[in-house]
Amino acid sequence: MRSISIYLIALVALVAGNHISYGQSRTVITGQVIDKSTGEPIPFANVYFKSTSIGATSDFDGKYAISTYEDYDSLVASYIGYNTLTLPVKTGTIQTINFYLDPGTVNLEEVVVYSGENPAWAIIRKVVKAKNQHDKRALDSYEYESYNKIEIDIDNFSEDLKATKAFGQVAAVMDSIAQLRGYDGNPILPVFISESVSNYYVKTDPFAKREEVLKTRIKGVGVDDGSFISQIIGASYQEYNFYRNWLNILNKEFISPISDGWRLYYDYDLIDSLEVDGVECFLLNVVPKRDEDPAFNGSIWITKKDYALKQVDLKIDKSTNLNFVEYIRIQQELVPTAEGPSIPSKTRVLVDVSPLDDDTPGLLTKFYNSARNIKVNTNRKNSFYSSEVMVKEDYAIYDEGYWDDHRHEPLKDEELYAYEMIDTLRTIPVVKRYEKIVQTLSTGYFRVGKIDIGPWPYTWAYNDFEGHRFRAGFKTNIKFSNKWKFNSYIAYGTEDQQIKYGVSLGYIIDRYPWTEIGIKRVAEVDQLGLKSENLQDNQIFLAASRFGTLIRPYWYENNKLFLKTELLKGLNQTININLEHYDPQFPFYYYDNGIPEASTLKSRFDVASVEYSIRYARDERFVQFENSRLSLGINRWPSLEVSYTYGIQGALGDLGFHKLEVDFRQRVNFGFLGITNYQIKGGKVFNTVPYPILESHIGNESFFYTSAAFNTMNFFEFVSDTYTSFRWQHQFGGLILNRIPLMRKLKWRLLATSNILYGSLSQQNIDLIPAQGPDGTDLPPFKGLGDDPYVEVGYGIENIFRFIRFDVFHRLSYLDEPNANKIAFKVSMQIIL
Repeated sequence: MRSISIYLIALVALVAGNHISYGQSRTVITGQVIDKSTGEPIPFANVYFKSTSIGATSDFDGKYAISTYEDYDSLVASYIGYNTLTLPVKTGTIQTINFYLDPGTVNLEEVVVYSGENPAWAIIRKVVKAKNQHDKRALDSYEYESYNKIEIDIDNFSEDLKATKAFGQVAAVMDSIAQLRGYDGNPILPVFISESVSNYYVKTDPFAKREEVLKTRIKGVGVDDGSFISQIIGASYQEYNFYRNWLNILNKEFISPISDGWRLYYDYDLIDSLEVDGVECFLLNVVPKRDEDPAFNGSIWITKKDYALKQVDLKIDKSTNLNFVEYIRIQQELVPTAEGPSIPSKTRVLVDVSPLDDDTPGLLTKFYNSARNIKVNTNRKNSFYSSEVMVKEDYAIYDEGYWDDHRHEPLKDEELYAYEMIDTLRTIPVVKRYEKIVQTLSTGYFRVGKIDIGPWPYTWAYNDFEGHRFRAGFKTNIKFSNKWKFNSYIAYGTEDQQIKYGVSLGYIIDRYPWTEIGIKRVAEVDQLGLKSENLQDNQIFLAASRFGTLIRPYWYENNKLFLKTELLKGLNQTININLEHYDPQFPFYYYDNGIPEASTLKSRFDVASVEYSIRYARDERFVQFENSRLSLGINRWPSLEVSYTYGIQGALGDLGFHKLEVDFRQRVNFGFLGITNYQIKGGKVFNTVPYPILESHIGNESFFYTSAAFNTMNFFEFVSDTYTSFRWQHQFGGLILNRIPLMRKLKWRLLATSNILYGSLSQQNIDLIPAQGPDGTDLPPFKGLGDDPYVEVGYGIENIFRFIRFDVFHRLSYLDEPNANKIAFKVSMQIIL
């Protein structure tokens, strides 16, 4: 609305001028100030007639209007961090002048020295003192209509890439639409653009939020599931509140320029006193005291009347050791509510992703969010916030009239061309081919119509028990049904010549709250301590464990009925009814009633059980990807999961037992000191059962790192019926290695780990297993931990070549055990920022 009012003001001024003076010609200029390198508007820029004090400030969309009766021949545009540009003016006319400013080199380390106290400090003190009055968290609740727009462009094409045959087809499309070039004249390639309209609701104490995604318009290379994208492009994932001491951006913490500890991190310079939207403001420049500090540089506008944030234009550059990112720029405009606290009315974020190397292009990601129809303190019931993000079933059904009515501002011509170009790109054979490759590598499945074939990591393995193991499988996708899902695989080993298979059928009863029911049948060879069903989140580790020697393999069958449902926000339950069959393929026997003198020896056994687990994670975020529900992890609050299993002895089961497990974990962000993840887990089996039912602690004999295992422990090295474990990992980020010049350039990052396990094994469970089988052959032993804990510590470096993590683990206890690994080297792949 403000950009429209600028032109109305200019028109009124012209009409009024004609009534005031007939003898003078009035010069009226409107236009926009634009970043030449990105094509994005530059808000809050200064536009003035050369050698005068007559000027204006560009609005959030970079637009300005200025007029004069004087015969000035030049207009100047300037902004911190850009080269000043002067353009000629035609006097006595109405005209449009757009400024395309080049980013310039600014000495951010220069500090103004004052004879007394820096006058900016007094302003910041008053801002910090008044924070609670202006922070939106002071409201009981607030809500608004949110409009979100995202565009992702590929830029910085190397000459080698341009010379490839594959790029030639893409280049032909780029050349056909000349408008889609950067303002520096270089071509850009849009690969994703989206718009969404949603209703956004927030309750502050206790904190809860709800976003109803009403409509989404998405075009993207490699994008098939619009409902998934719709959940992560809304207001919920574009939250920037500078009244917080720390802001979490790309999973890293950055300190606000108006934080309580501002003097430790920032230098300030009072630049000007000016009017913004009719409000008198101070303009302050902010600069980090040290390059390595996780801090912003740029400008903030503070209202003179009540010391509230009015606008911000802040940047995070690569000196903060962000991976893959050249810079992040956040521009925000805030408006006060009727109750006093301010809410961002417009936010624009630019993320410039650097090329991986000289031959790969970069990415420029642009986010825009605006709010209107703001309401505060509506006092909705807690149950209203039970689902955090909801996508309306008709989110993709709309006409152009809907967007004309609900867009908070019209699309630019370049954005309209982006929609057109993406449609054209997706018809190019080479682009289709790359879409398939990326999709297959990232999901593990190859899509063919309504089914996905895979997962590919399990296609082949070789081990001493199965020989060459071949596996093929598929699952249905959302094109088949958005309610029913079917999954199946078949495997065969050349050595054991056994067919293994798995089949499952699930039905999604409700998506909000998530409720799913299903049945499953598995017939498979597993190894003790590495049950496939328990390691589905560690596919690479599980696939690697199929190679080499299988430790105590057994034939495993399971018929399962399951129910998963979200009871309340953050509270999820799972109920499993299992009928399992265990047939050890190694020498194994147990006393069937636990008394050697009055028992027979059995090898195979059946287990009938009911398992109930409940998990509470207050700030855990979930998204729905096609017919699956995925966790995005926990943030500040810990998670607690309690699982109970009741083994039913009778016609369907040979064993009666009770099993209890408790899992507590948390992620703690210490700001520039790094991030700690820890887990405390304990469990107990309350009855006497064969050791395959007890807790076989997961070891890791592969070269790949996994957080699910003790990485210096061998497979099936220790068994417990009662245990407690503590796992700790701290990622230092750039805290330590950034102090070393070469390491800072490499962007390697240090981490440390520690895993501790206490466990015990009752004498009854030990005595349940005979020393010899019926034929007198010795049975392989099993062992528990002693009084001392199992301890391993590790250290490592991550971000090697941006993707590789390398860990070294040292085993500190039970070093006299056979084949004990005193030291272990592990490698893994990960993407961190």
